[in-house]
Amino acid sequence: MASVLSSDGRRDPDVMAANATSAALMLSDIPWGGPIGVIRIGRICGQFVVNPTMDEVILHVDCFTYFFIQNNALINILG
Repeated sequence: MASVLSSDGRRDPDVMAANATSAALMLSDIPWGGPIGVIRIGRICGQFVVNPTMDEVILHVDCFTYFFIQNNALINILG
């Protein structure tokens, strides 16, 4: 479980938590299959926006969260 202690309050902290967890695990001696990278992309008025605010996500349906893992696999989840 990751807890975000500080954010701007405008963006959902799940992307930040996943990236921070990956960075922490990379600095540790714990063996795991990382690193990972996470990004949220929204399409607003035909334009792609990286890490849109929560208000933008609520107003616009086209929003994807992408998880990149070390072997270049890509998984996208609507939301």
